[in-house]
Amino acid sequence: MWAIYRKSDNKVVGLSADSAIEIEKDAALQEIVSGLVDAGGVDEYDAFQVTDRSRTRSLFDALGRGHLMIEEGRSGKLALVDDAPEACALLVTTDAANFHPVDGVPLIPGDGESFLSVQLQKVNEEGKALERKKDADELWLRIDHGSLRNEKGEEIRSVKLANGKASFRIQAEKAKRLATVRIFNGDPSFADSVVRVELI
Repeated sequence: MWAIYRKSDNKVVGLSADSAIEIEKDAALQEIVSGLVDAGGVDEYDAFQVTDRSRTRSLFDALGRGHLMIEEGRSGKLALVDDAPEACALLVTTDAANFHPVDGVPLIPGDGESFLSVQLQKVNEEGKALERKKDADELWLRIDHGSLRNEKGEEIRSVKLANGKASFRIQAEKAKRLATVRIFNGDPSFADSVVRVELI
């Protein structure tokens, strides 16, 4: 079976039939490219031979979703990859010492000076920490009471992950109320998070 891909962006545009008798590369290119709308010339495409027939179904699924790509692997060899966005979320922890006895919300004095430190860790669907260099998403923060600050005490509106990690502070105001921080970045594959603190 052949994966036909566009040279300009390495996007796979079609797969030849999976059969016991393999067609020639040029024939596979002609067959797939001729069936494309606004394809351009055959010379704008190339073909990658798929030898692992156990992957056939998953490759056709990825192609149908528009996420099948050719990438150069670590060894320098080309490989087929499903580049669908990886679903992820944030593991949110705090340095709180006191918690509400019923719902476990962290408690800090509503004195205008106290703060709660919040640590963020990007995780995958299985809850495994993602600590790669590419895990450098910018996360936006929105608070309804109090203020948001970095570790130096400067006011902020967002934080940027470094190897999947970041931290910030929720600064109390002089009031007794529940403060809520929404953490989001607009990426549908990255689940929004919320952290609450009660000012007492």
